[in-house]
Amino acid sequence: MEMRMDVVIAGREGRMGMEGYRISAQADLPESGEKLIDEIERVILGLQKETLRSIVAAALEAVSKERADALCASAGGVVVAHPTRYRVDSEVGRISFRTYDVKYQDGTVQSGSEDVFPAQGPREYYRTAGMSELLLANSCC
Repeated sequence: MEMRMDVVIAGREGRMGMEGYRISAQADLPESGEKLIDEIERVILGLQKETLRSIVAAALEAVSKERADALCASAGGVVVAHPTRYRVDSEVGRISFRTYDVKYQDGTVQSGSEDVFPAQGPREYYRTAGMSELLLANSCC
């Protein structure tokens, strides 16, 4: 038996936009075993977590692209992918996604999403509020 999850992230007007907005994940479900219920639950929860990470990454990448496109439309230049991926520690696990910049004719580059995504150090991960709460709730006294 197989379980499959397909998700399409649409814009406000219902249009799909980039092809990367379609997320598919699938997993083979066990059909026999001593603890079948536990095994099926583990596979489904893993698939759900993988799908959620992909959805969050695609949505955040879309935000960055839309902002860079808007900046490019108002100030000129060309939208380029940032050389490093943005990294996030979240409740559903570690996520990384592409952000976009605007490169102008004079060679200067401006982040297209600096107002949304805080600057990071070379090994730093942005920690979501939910992840911070999880860490506090599970910290040892």
